[in-house]
Amino acid sequence: MSTQANTGIPFSHSHSQSPIRLLELPPALLSLVTSGSPPILTFAPRIKIKATPTPPNATGPRGSENHAVLCTPTQTFSLRHVHCSNSILLVQPSELPASNSVEEDEQQQAFSLTSTGLKTVATASSWLELIPVTPDCANILQEKIPVYHGWTGDNPALPAMEEPISRAQLLDSTPVSDAEFSIAWDALLAFETNDGVACRPSAATIIKAISEICTAATAESFSLSPPSGFTVSAILGMLDDVEIPAGLVMAVIRSMCDRVAESIDDDAWRLNTDKCCEFIGEALLQDSMDQINAQGTGIRRLNTPTLITRSAFIAKWKATVPEECASKCRLDTIKGWQTLPAEYTAPFELSRDAEPVAGSSTTSSSPSIAPAKNTVPAKNKWHERLGKKR
Repeated sequence: MSTQANTGIPFSHSHSQSPIRLLELPPALLSLVTSGSPPILTFAPRIKIKATPTPPNATGPRGSENHAVLCTPTQTFSLRHVHCSNSILLVQPSELPASNSVEEDEQQQAFSLTSTGLKTVATASSWLELIPVTPDCANILQEKIPVYHGWTGDNPALPAMEEPISRAQLLDSTPVSDAEFSIAWDALLAFETNDGVACRPSAATIIKAISEICTAATAESFSLSPPSGFTVSAILGMLDDVEIPAGLVMAVIRSMCDRVAESIDDDAWRLNTDKCCEFIGEALLQDSMDQINAQGTGIRRLNTPTLITRSAFIAKWKATVPEECASKCRLDTIKGWQTLPAEYTAPFELSRDAEPVAGSSTTSSSPSIAPAKNTVPAKNKWHERLGKKR
C-alpha cells in the first residue's frame, strides 16, 4: 500500500450562487483592459455597453439580430450570446471549516498538506462573445439628425420634432464608439444650435454661411490665411449682427481650414485653398440637386440626367469661394462628385454645351465631364441596374 500523502484539494459548492456574466475578450480589447491605465479604472472614457432603442411604435418582440454593442473609446464590438453544453464554474479559495464530527475530522486529515480548499461561488451556462464591427455611423446619424435650413427666411430652421435631441443624447443612444461618432458628426457638418438642438445644415445653408463669412472678412479686411492663423471667436465677432449659430460657423471653418499647429493659440485656423475649393464645389452641386428636386412636385423622373452648364457652374463656384481660392476652381477637383451618392435616383452631370470659363483647366475631352446620356437600362438587365446602384 502506498504511504504517499493525499495531495488533493477540498472542493465544495456554495448554496448561495452569485449571478455572473462571462465576457470573452478579443486580443485588442484584452490588451486595453490589461494595460497600465485601463479605461475602466481611470478617469479616461469608460468602456460602455449600448443598445439601439426600441421604436416607440414597435409592438412585436425584437428580432434575432444583435442589438447590444460594447464600445471602447475608439472601437465597436457586437455582443453575441453563446451557450455551452457544460456548466462553467467560478471558484475561489476558502478556508476549511472546523470539524464537528469524527467523520469530518477524518476527511480533513486526508488533505493534510493544505488548510485551504476551493468553493464554487457562481455557475454560468453561457457567455458573451465580442465581434469587431464597423458601423455605418454617418448613415445612422443622418436618419436621426434633422436638417437645418437657415437662420432667416420663410421656412422654419428646423422641422417640427416630438422632442429635440442634443449631441450628448445622440452619443448615448447611438450604438457606436465615441471616436466613430465624432468622425461621422464632423463629416455631416453636424452642430448644435444656440438652443442646444443637434442638427445638420442643408447645402443652401452651408453656402449662405460661407457667403456671410467671406463678406464679413472682406468688409473688415480680415485675412483667412495669415501665417499665425485666426480664431473662430474673431469670425464670430465679425458676425455679431448675424443670427448664425456659432456651431454652424465652427463646422464650416473646420471644413475649409486646417488647424495651425505652430500657433500659441489652440483655436488657430488657416484657410486651406484646396480643401476649401473641394468643399464649396461639392456644396454647390448638392444645392443644385436640391433645387431641382424641389421644383414642381419635387419628384423627378427616374434615370433622367440633370444637366448644368459648366460655365454657369464654374462662374458660381468662383463667386462663392474666397478670392484666393478662385484660381483653383476646376472640375477635376470635384470629379468624384459629378455623380451624386446612390440615395439619388439619377446621375448628376455637367453638360458640355458651353466652354469652360477663363481659368478652368478642364477641356471637352475630359472623361470626368462626359455629356449626360440616356441611362435608362434595357429591360431584364437587372445586373446592370444593380451594378450602377452599387
